[in-house]
Amino acid sequence: MLDFKKYKRFFAFGCSFTEYKWPTWADLIAREIPESYNYGLGGAGNVFMHHRFIEAHTRHRINSDDLVIVTWTNCAREDRYVDNRWICPGNIYTQTTYDVNWIKKYSDIRGYFIRDLAVITSTKLILDGLGVDYHFHSMVPLTNIDQYAHHNVRIDDVEKLYAQTLKAIKPSYFEALFNFDWLSRQPRPRAYNNGRQYPDPHPTPTEHLEYIQKIHPGTEFSASTVQYAQDFTTKVITDDNVNNNRYIVWPNVPRL
Repeated sequence: MLDFKKYKRFFAFGCSFTEYKWPTWADLIAREIPESYNYGLGGAGNVFMHHRFIEAHTRHRINSDDLVIVTWTNCAREDRYVDNRWICPGNIYTQTTYDVNWIKKYSDIRGYFIRDLAVITSTKLILDGLGVDYHFHSMVPLTNIDQYAHHNVRIDDVEKLYAQTLKAIKPSYFEALFNFDWLSRQPRPRAYNNGRQYPDPHPTPTEHLEYIQKIHPGTEFSASTVQYAQDFTTKVITDDNVNNNRYIVWPNVPRL
């Protein structure tokens, strides 16, 4: 159970499941804890999240009065800081920033898995040392690498080495809410790309609310936050093209 009254500040880290066009779990919790910081970024990978966590701690001195939640994402991502900004294009196998030749030469799903579990373990060790209340969520199970068509890649030795880290990550959205099918819950928000309509798999505000209450049983949100989630869900479900709108914008948090 998340007892929001315990905390003076709240820090959120993640990808587009944390910072998106419409309210996410981070926005809902922020309504319950007055001083809140969302360090999420659409397309971000786990390396970016670790960097953002270190930056946030250096700026704000995260302590035992704070709540920290990280929603980790899939391992197949490249995060780079170039020309004074982070470039985070999302899944390396479906994005357009890196060309096919680069992907063939440099991408390695086992390497990504090793890299990210080390990064997540580092974040965990720091939080443990700080004595902070924290929770690790995830978009998809980190071990779910077959989705990238890299069959027969050995990761069991990596899973064994980082077993305690994997154990600390709560069931993902993909398994706990969507039953391993992003389109299993209908209706979905509608978006367009190159003139073609497609369902947006990002969780709606009420799905985010459901996820938090499912993996943190007993968590209670205020009636106003529940209504807020319901109202925004109606907006995004009935909109003909969610790509046309940015329903919510967080105040800028200090960031490099």
